[in-house]
Amino acid sequence: MTSCKESSKSDTETATELSSGDTSENALDWNGQYKGVLPCDDCSGIATTLTLRSDGDFRRVEFYKDKSQQAIVERGSFSWVDAGSVIILALEDGRTQGYKVGENQLWHLDENLQQISDSLADQYILYKNRMDLALENKKWVLKELMGQPIELQEGQKEAYLIFNSENAMVSGNNGCNQISMGYELLEGNRFKLAPGITTLMACPYENISDQLNEVLDRADNYTVSNDELHLNKARMAPLAKFKFVPETP
Repeated sequence: MTSCKESSKSDTETATELSSGDTSENALDWNGQYKGVLPCDDCSGIATTLTLRSDGDFRRVEFYKDKSQQAIVERGSFSWVDAGSVIILALEDGRTQGYKVGENQLWHLDENLQQISDSLADQYILYKNRMDLALENKKWVLKELMGQPIELQEGQKEAYLIFNSENAMVSGNNGCNQISMGYELLEGNRFKLAPGITTLMACPYENISDQLNEVLDRADNYTVSNDELHLNKARMAPLAKFKFVPETP
């Protein structure tokens, strides 16, 4: 567990200055995924990923480095306190954990909901994932794969991807099976995909699903222009091209 440290509140430690009457809750885009490595008394750090959903639910994953191979996954709801600047997670075992909410970061608070201010204070911060709304929260339908145009045959499922900024998950279909995997956006339009899950239906069009799976394994960067998404490997020709298709209500 993280150790209790001397703490205090300081205006200079807030992430952003809000206008009079504004709060973190109503003035910031706080929903999304945050990551960091928190100090640990008996390990080299607690790798923490905290996802805050706009509906008030959270998911927190903690991994105690050099101590356990098992991640601790917790889900539940959170509430706002301190005039809309602090959230409190209601953990499954009855405990709570507070975080001060700022611009693209969260401060892990002590048991008195105070910011930690000792020499390790900078290590008690979780940083929000990089976002790109040109890419995220849109339905991208596959139009070209390995240089070949996609022509759907009768009964064939449409292959598409959706990068969801709120939970940092890619969902969609590879032309046969539903897919879901985590992602992280990096500087320079680069990205990383985590190992994912897929349904296991028999696929009469396995060439498309297998090739798209291969693209998702190989691609390391993307470009978005004129409602078209390209998934690329280094500076090679696009491995796959997608077209933005607005989702119908």
